[in-house]
Amino acid sequence: ITSFAQPIDADLVLNTVGFELDLPDLIEGLFALGLIVFRGVRISQGKRVWITPEQTTVYLDRRQRQLQTQAIETAVYIKSPRPCLLICDRQSEILLEGLQSERDFRALLVLLETGISHFRAAQFFEETDDSSQSV
Repeated sequence: ITSFAQPIDADLVLNTVGFELDLPDLIEGLFALGLIVFRGVRISQGKRVWITPEQTTVYLDRRQRQLQTQAIETAVYIKSPRPCLLICDRQSEILLEGLQSERDFRALLVLLETGISHFRAAQFFEETDDSSQSV
């Protein structure tokens, strides 16, 4: 039985392809890798919105903010000086920043408005059904 797995001489391979790793190249590589990891962590920070009939919850960079869904008066996209999405009720606000593009802000705004109006309509029909049954 012949085995194809033979030990590989790393120096021979690196010298054959002409690859030499000196200190400046190593530093550049580690710096680039550090930038990639830093940017990836920043992008992956959580920005999630949960809408239920009772509460609208926004998770921003591991922090949680909540507003009562029925109390939300406005949700608006502000383009300058820094792009952000502002969600307000009479007593508090949530400022959502740091999405990747204007398109992301606008998509989130549409989804937020759709979800809130859906739950408001559902509550309206429940109240209408309750009042017609009590007569």
